[in-house]
Amino acid sequence: MVTRLKLISEDIADPIFIGIVAHEPDYKLSLAINRKLGFGLKLGDSIVPEDDADLDGAIFSKYSCSLKEGEMHIDLVANCHDNRVLIKKLSNIDYIMVVHNPESDSYVDFLIEKLKEISLISAIFLIPYDSIKDKNLRYLWPDVF
Repeated sequence: MVTRLKLISEDIADPIFIGIVAHEPDYKLSLAINRKLGFGLKLGDSIVPEDDADLDGAIFSKYSCSLKEGEMHIDLVANCHDNRVLIKKLSNIDYIMVVHNPESDSYVDFLIEKLKEISLISAIFLIPYDSIKDKNLRYLWPDVF
């Protein structure tokens, strides 16, 4: 029997969570972000929570891209689907952008400023990851769960 252990390095930076309020379909938002920031966000495997009765049948889209030769990774996840919410504490947030292995704090500031310039986006919130106490956080940051 083979047992797999996931080791977490202390060198891995905590991801940055950016809440986005935008009442547009996910494909329009991802396209606008790609154009503004030069990203390559592409639709990947959707999030389908199977162990939450409240979210039974809900599918949350997930767009992803890698930057800086694979070091930094961006996910754009829909937080709402048919009046159901993936991260309940963030029920007023339509999308959550997760920046894995952020290059620097100044890059995150630059990213937020550029996102604010997108007309489809109504509001942007920087969300401290340790303020989110939700079992579905594992879908946004699977490396620690």
